Amino acid sequence: MKPFVGAGGGSAPSNDPDSYFSDDTVEVILGISEGRIRGLKDGSAKNFYVGQTPLLNANGVPNFTDFELSVHKGSATGELIIPRLGGQSTSQSVNTELSQNVPVVRQGTQLDIDWIELRLVVNSLVSQTDEGARARGLDIMVEYKREDEDYWKPGVLYADKGLTFEETANAQRIIHRGDQASAVSAARQQVVYDQNSKPDPTTAERNLGNVYGHRVWWFDTANGSFSPRFYSNGEFFAPAGVLIYTSTPGRESASFEDPAYIGMLDPDREDLRRTIFFWSLGIPEGSRLGDLWYNPTSARLLWYNGTSWVATLAPEGVYDPTVGHNVVATDGVIRLHEKITSNAVKEVKIKVERAGVPYEVRVTKMTQDSHELKDDRTDVSFESFQEIKAEPMLFPNLAVVHLLGRASDQFSSLPEFSGVYEGREVKVPSNYDPKTRTYDGIWDGTWKVAFTDNPAYIGYDLVDNDRYGMNSTYPIVLEPFDVYEAGMWCDLKRGDSDRPQFTFNQLIQEPQDARELAVYIFGTFGGRFFDDGNGYARLRIDNDSPAVHLFAKENVKEGVFKYSYTEAEGRKNDYTVSFKNPKLFYKEDRRRVFDQQRIETYGRVPDEFVAVGCNNAEEAIFRARVKLIADQTEVETVTFETAREGLYLEPYDIILVSDDDMDEVITGRIVGTDGHRTIYLRDNVYLEAGFDHEMVINLDDFSLAKLAIDASSVGKSTKVLTLAEDLPESGLPSQAVFSIGQDAKPYRVLTIGESEGSADGKSDGENIIITAIEVNRTKYAEAAEDDQVIQIETPVFEDDLSAVTNARITPRTETRQGRVVQNLLVQWDQHPNRFARTYAIASRFNDDPWVYHGQVRDPRFELPDTLQGRYIFSIQAISLTGQKSVVAYVDIDLSGEVRAVASRPPPLPQRRRRPAPRKSLRRGGRFPHVVPP
Repeated sequence: MKPFVGAGGGSAPSNDPDSYFSDDTVEVILGISEGRIRGLKDGSAKNFYVGQTPLLNANGVPNFTDFELSVHKGSATGELIIPRLGGQSTSQSVNTELSQNVPVVRQGTQLDIDWIELRLVVNSLVSQTDEGARARGLDIMVEYKREDEDYWKPGVLYADKGLTFEETANAQRIIHRGDQASAVSAARQQVVYDQNSKPDPTTAERNLGNVYGHRVWWFDTANGSFSPRFYSNGEFFAPAGVLIYTSTPGRESASFEDPAYIGMLDPDREDLRRTIFFWSLGIPEGSRLGDLWYNPTSARLLWYNGTSWVATLAPEGVYDPTVGHNVVATDGVIRLHEKITSNAVKEVKIKVERAGVPYEVRVTKMTQDSHELKDDRTDVSFESFQEIKAEPMLFPNLAVVHLLGRASDQFSSLPEFSGVYEGREVKVPSNYDPKTRTYDGIWDGTWKVAFTDNPAYIGYDLVDNDRYGMNSTYPIVLEPFDVYEAGMWCDLKRGDSDRPQFTFNQLIQEPQDARELAVYIFGTFGGRFFDDGNGYARLRIDNDSPAVHLFAKENVKEGVFKYSYTEAEGRKNDYTVSFKNPKLFYKEDRRRVFDQQRIETYGRVPDEFVAVGCNNAEEAIFRARVKLIADQTEVETVTFETAREGLYLEPYDIILVSDDDMDEVITGRIVGTDGHRTIYLRDNVYLEAGFDHEMVINLDDFSLAKLAIDASSVGKSTKVLTLAEDLPESGLPSQAVFSIGQDAKPYRVLTIGESEGSADGKSDGENIIITAIEVNRTKYAEAAEDDQVIQIETPVFEDDLSAVTNARITPRTETRQGRVVQNLLVQWDQHPNRFARTYAIASRFNDDPWVYHGQVRDPRFELPDTLQGRYIFSIQAISLTGQKSVVAYVDIDLSGEVRAVASRPPPLPQRRRRPAPRKSLRRGGRFPHVVPP
């Protein structure tokens, strides 16, 4: 401990702050879904999340600094992706502390690599002087050589360029970075000639060489033959050991041997044979890692990476993997002059040539070790190294997100990455506008490709698509006009709402049979998929479509209709529906829809279901109300036998049943009139087309008015009726009661089967049994009524999850049990997001592990009884929904602090004692000293 000085005062030692911190960069390439997709919702980084925090808040302000986000939509040919941090890598751990002049040597395992990246961790680098802690120098030599070489050579050391903030208006390439040039968006050059005559390569093409990555190919398919060749030393040669497998037009293939090419794939070069496909029809099957595929239609050369066909080589130019990096040393020496008191990462790269053999690296510390120095620290470790192949990537038909950003002080571990996407672009009718959900004119039966959340068209894609739909396994045609009708049905507005009746927004992750998945999606809007087993399918809807046939006792066997009913006590009267709510960051939300009158009568009969593909409360409630109304009103099933005319029916057709033994009457109240022939009803009614309808109305004088209904009011669900004759001159009473007699009742066909016929159970082949369930034609209109929808307010959660601001530390002292102790009061400004209810606090002392202190409600935290050293605090706001903000950090160095203490009693009574100063503690700068009297 440094002793106190005399009364002359003087200055206390003070510590410089740390001058170097880790600056790790994270690069992530995420496969999103089957392509092609539309992209991020609204084309904005507000809908891409790191953890649960969006890259941009609602005001467009970054929650994270220095990032670049690209969304590749997943076209059929794919989009070239250039890794910025190198490419595909293999990491090897070293975890060895470096000592002066003691080389640490490690050998790689990979062949034909482009980079060696070394990761060093400086544990402590500081010089202790009388004036305090200061920066210190540290030199580390990095050398490398090929395994088959005898001499080490210093590496030219590269480091990633730093990123700064920049914003672009390109919706699908959201960049927040600066001064980093993009690498040429191409790979080593490959040229393909697809012609019968011998090509004449250009000078540049002749200079490409003849090793992997630089090749001029010639595919000669003249006279029905297939002869792949490549250019080398002024001539075109057939690859070694070429074997022609097939010359089928559109599906030619051959196998070949090429040691320079296979060297990258098979380190031992035991199996040199690979296949090259010249396919324009379909996708090659049975492919192996390293096989090549040239599609003459797209004029693109692809290779098989073990899982999919990608293009590591493109014809546009030469890919320079050093672009985006700075040269930090040309002599192989890492030179640091910093003050570091907590672990800091230093990463450097060496650019190497593809050699067909592994490389070795040697790292040597050139600076004295800590134990040889009195007070200085120079502790550094060789943590790991990576062998990198810098190859661009291409993923046809796969939507991919490419994210690059600074990671060091923005998150402490690799978080979950997620986004809200507008998904697959599918076939929609050519006269359809997916944004406005409108149809222009009469459809001509043709299609176009667009993004839509209409479940009819999404389901159709799962039938029609020949890569992943039903058509990928066997040919099938779904009646297109059925799909068109279903799409229009889904797009109908709900009551007075501007929203469609049904949507589908869901990520399908689990493998499913294409047919089951199509049926699953069609079912979200009451659709039913029927496959005749002969390659033709129909899509029918549970809607209020016109009836197709009338059955009465005259065309029913023995004139008998048989009825059955559901049990009143078993009918569901209380539904709970769950859905994904964007207002709750796509977590599950629930709503309850019930019929209180029937609950009081029959007791509560609950049920619950998931509104598949639904992401708004209004639609979820609408779906639940449709189920509730159907359960309570569609309770009657009719069965009858008819002649072979029943074979003309199809499942889900609506039929009319006219039974003299059953009364079918509509009743209700009139709530208003308009003129002499327009009346407004309290409830929706549906009057079957093909019949004359008459309304009977109660009048004030206890008389009845019988009025014919105009044909314009039939065949639809409506609350407005037009009469065929004038209302009584005396007018109608308030809330007048009416009735409308129905001559037939609608039912939906469930099953069609042959009658058992005679008593011996054999069918006579003439009679058909029909089973149908009654149809409530007004259930969708009733379900959409605003005054019948349970309104549950959902709070609008703010999405500002930026770091807290103005974080600060104030040292405080107090006396505990006669001992002066030092506390640290950490304070920050209240988070602007009103749903940020608590703050998670953690601290770290010097190089010790982080200590979690729990959560506090107020923007302050006090750490008691601290020691001399460096403290770092992390502060993270947590919202009501559990989302966490970006972490904020604040630190204080107490290493050189001096406490003010009470003076000792004076040894000489005759001397006047100076008053003891107040206990205090100050950070940095000059400090008061307490001097004996």
